[in-house]
Amino acid sequence: SILHQMWICKRQKPLTIICPEGIKDKVNYLIDGFGLRQKKGIYDISIVNAKDIKVGSLNLNFFKTVHTDYSVGIFISDNDSRIVYTCDTAPIEDLPKSMYHPDLLIHETNSLSENRKPDHSGGLEAAALAEKIGAAELLICHLPADEYVQKQILAQTQSVFANASIPAVLEPFAV
Repeated sequence: SILHQMWICKRQKPLTIICPEGIKDKVNYLIDGFGLRQKKGIYDISIVNAKDIKVGSLNLNFFKTVHTDYSVGIFISDNDSRIVYTCDTAPIEDLPKSMYHPDLLIHETNSLSENRKPDHSGGLEAAALAEKIGAAELLICHLPADEYVQKQILAQTQSVFANASIPAVLEPFAV
């Protein structure tokens, strides 16, 4: 849908989609299944596998997460900032040491720890990872819609890692 919306909005710039190893064919199948490449005036769409790459001044390093066979997280760095985004995952035991001491850890945390599903993380697991890798700051996201539960998850997270917060939806955030 987002690719179609970009076409409706008259996007002209080529788009590169970065996806985990093993699903490039599936992504192509979806794009072709919706006939996007046949749209008149469609921008160029290319798909590459998620490997360590450089985009402008950014270094993008991908790591395996504990969710599905194809799930990955991303480490984004440049000369000034270091960000780890876990994406949807169960607790991660080992991140590469090169990803330690980020300015920001973004961790998907969709429940209180005592209610978490086996392939997800709760507030305590996000906080433990932030502590372990020496993150300067932690943002939790992928939260349930209930604001009361969000506040409970944040309080649980902050009980272990004080510098945790929930980002405001669609608001800029500076690292």
